Amino acid sequence: MKTLITLISFVMLSSCAMAQNNNISISFEVEGKQQDYKNATAEFIYNNDTLSSKIENGKLTIPATVVKKKATVIFYIDKYVLKFSSIPVTWNDLNPKWAVGVDTPPFDKEKFWTIKSWKKVEIVYYLKNEDGRMFTVDNCRKSKVITK
Repeated sequence: MKTLITLISFVMLSSCAMAQNNNISISFEVEGKQQDYKNATAEFIYNNDTLSSKIENGKLTIPATVVKKKATVIFYIDKYVLKFSSIPVTWNDLNPKWAVGVDTPPFDKEKFWTIKSWKKVEIVYYLKNEDGRMFTVDNCRKSKVITK
């Protein structure tokens, strides 16, 4: 009986700890090179709720209500505003890391193989998960992405 109670307690504590550990590492890239940033925030929009999370020391805390859901995610990183509509908020538990980046011409077309037409594309931005997915937004004017 004592073993059973210990086992149940362990399982409950483990699940609580896992549910609270929504921190992932996040890096920011410009032209494929990692950049330092001064101010960074992410907004998660789900079910008409907007949840903000500050990015500090290369870490982002993802609100538990959007985990494994499709949400709109907007990154405000220094002068950039990068909006990803309706993406699954997931990560690889073994390597919880995202890379957010901005690229301008000339583009690495192998890296951005999901882009169908390169006509009028001025800037591409992306969110890359370590679970193998990359979400890109293309065909944007620079003025929509750069605020200053």
